[in-house]
Amino acid sequence: MMANRKHGPLSEQLVRLAARGQYGHSRTPARFYMPDPDRDPGQGYCSYYHSGAQWDMSFEEWKRVARLSNRYLRFHHYVTEVAPGWTKVRDIHFADNSIEQEQVDRNGNTRRVMIDGPHGDICF
Repeated sequence: MMANRKHGPLSEQLVRLAARGQYGHSRTPARFYMPDPDRDPGQGYCSYYHSGAQWDMSFEEWKRVARLSNRYLRFHHYVTEVAPGWTKVRDIHFADNSIEQEQVDRNGNTRRVMIDGPHGDICF
């Protein structure tokens, strides 16, 4: 199976495709979105092909890389958002009507997540 591939294993293809990016914007595999080939057969492949991000990849190979990409995104979400067990500590309200939520995980790491962006009269 590997001998038939022109560009190495699927994981290497995903990393290369994400690094090359779409429309000149480089991404990591965790921040790279490929349309689901089962829901959108052909449309995603067409847009990536015309953006110049393709390199002799067949449609079947592109579908396998897209499925791997979507599976990796679900895995990354689980590892970074679900597994650490983030819990709310407090809400921080700012003068521009934005709200940040301070959260802590099981290991004591803290982060701030913007819940509501700046809006209202003060932002003009």
